[in-house]
Amino acid sequence: MFEAMQGMHKLSRTLMAGMGGLLSECQRAASRIADLVDTGSFILRIIDDQGGLMFEVLTLDTDKQVANSHYDLPPGMKIIDIDEKMR
Repeated sequence: MFEAMQGMHKLSRTLMAGMGGLLSECQRAASRIADLVDTGSFILRIIDDQGGLMFEVLTLDTDKQVANSHYDLPPGMKIIDIDEKMR
């Protein structure tokens, strides 16, 4: 899962790099998260602007085995080719 996160963030960073200074605050934050993921880190807690808890990892089980089908896309979701969309 961690390798998949790294791949997604690298792709996201590549797409955002082409936008130069046109990045929104959310896109800049996503780029900073991608930098963390590249260092082998990931977010354990997200706090909103008012100090409210939005997300928190409570436990990490490293010895669990999950079937590959666990990561299948939900029904109705489609895989798109980013290169094709950028043309």
